[in-house]
Amino acid sequence: MIIGIDESGTFDLTTAGHSVIVGAHVFDEKDLKLLHGAFARWKDKYKSCKNAKGEIKSSSLNEEMFGSFVEDVLMVPGDFFFTTVATIGSGHKKVDIQLHRDYHVRCIDGGIAKCREVGNDRLAEQYVQLRNCTEGFRIRSC
Repeated sequence: MIIGIDESGTFDLTTAGHSVIVGAHVFDEKDLKLLHGAFARWKDKYKSCKNAKGEIKSSSLNEEMFGSFVEDVLMVPGDFFFTTVATIGSGHKKVDIQLHRDYHVRCIDGGIAKCREVGNDRLAEQYVQLRNCTEGFRIRSC
């Protein structure tokens, strides 16, 4: 499982700007090597877009490049789960963000139960790992 978190702007919820915080998770470790290889080839294809730190920022990509990322990286492993969540921190109260977090944890718990009910223990364990990553996470004052 891969969990990635990035931001545009700042993680500070009290910022005056419209910072966006995005989290993504990818399930299915058996395809991890394939995913890493596809991502390395994609980065090499667009190495001219790298900044001084060696990062490819989304602001330097056009629609074709984004489409290429989906087709050349995300679609390569085939059957896996991919979920993203984005929050504009400055546009929401901490209590609202926490309510959404708690709701999604309850949904993950429901997914764990359903996977176990149908005998998919492998996927259930991946959901348990995802839920465990959120334990103890609380929105705090910045």
